[in-house]
Amino acid sequence: MASEAKLEVVSLGELIVEVMRVGVDQPLDRAAEFVGPFPSGAPAIFADQVARLGHCTGFIGAVGKDDFGKCILDRFAADGVDARYVAQPEGYATGVAFVTYFSDGSRKFLYHIATAAAGQMPEIDAEYVGQAKFLHICGSSLSV
Repeated sequence: MASEAKLEVVSLGELIVEVMRVGVDQPLDRAAEFVGPFPSGAPAIFADQVARLGHCTGFIGAVGKDDFGKCILDRFAADGVDARYVAQPEGYATGVAFVTYFSDGSRKFLYHIATAAAGQMPEIDAEYVGQAKFLHICGSSLSV
């Protein structure tokens, strides 16, 4: 955590859960089974993996005050990501991505991000970010 060691990496962006089809070649517009939720969002996956490699990592983003948000925050806590700047804005649910895989190797996603907590970036503490060696931002975070 940042309070115990020098912050090395800050990642910011979307925090979502991923819910995926169990089988291959199951389109999203048909009834079929899903599995999940899995903590997701490219910048969140990056931050989590950096922390698991033993580097002091923080995250700036937002989740809902719901079970999906708890799923993400629990993962960060378990892997040592500093989540003190993960906001939980009132009235917004945690973002969700539904995904299916096809036998040709392609994937299809259906996102709920822009109108979810993931689309509500909290104020960024310049001092917190300034102490990190690296700042990681993903393109989709900027588009939201």
